[in-house]
Amino acid sequence: MSGMSDCYWIRESGACSGTELPGAVQAFLQPEDKAVAFYVDRFQAANAGYALKLLESVADLLELRIFRTNAELWAHRSALDEEFSWRIADDGALWENAPEQDFDAVKRRHMIPTTQFLDISPDYVPYQTGERDALGCRKLRSSVGGDYALPLDDGKDYGYVRLINYVSYDPNGVAGIADFRIAGFEPLQEGEDSA
Repeated sequence: MSGMSDCYWIRESGACSGTELPGAVQAFLQPEDKAVAFYVDRFQAANAGYALKLLESVADLLELRIFRTNAELWAHRSALDEEFSWRIADDGALWENAPEQDFDAVKRRHMIPTTQFLDISPDYVPYQTGERDALGCRKLRSSVGGDYALPLDDGKDYGYVRLINYVSYDPNGVAGIADFRIAGFEPLQEGEDSA
């Protein structure tokens, strides 16, 4: 990430051990939050109310993202013997900390929303029936046959993960993407096909 002085979207940041991570997560967590975790050998997601279950195996955890529409806690480390670095990206902090006074100007200058396509096979029966795994996530299959699960709501055919990219500027005013967060999932638009 760029220098912290221009990371206006960061409300808090720090470092903690694996045993301290659940406390940091608990301080941030709200009942509706969703989560994704990357371990040394797997990816796992959790729907609202199940995020703390992802910390039952913190010994092999490399990255955790707990997110809601306007904020995200990201904890990560590069090796298992390291502490976790964490930060809370929060649109409210961006509004409070950025030098511009007009929120629309702040958003245009510091946030770039994007969507990334989700590879979901719409013919997968558990997806069609809305079947869930043990952490409340909707069971999915990619178009080439890989099974996975994501914290998607019922009743919608999803196609995208929504990301917020944060922009910082070097001393010459040149912009660059310094950070991103997950903001949620979006359904396919009418007439789109996920396959």
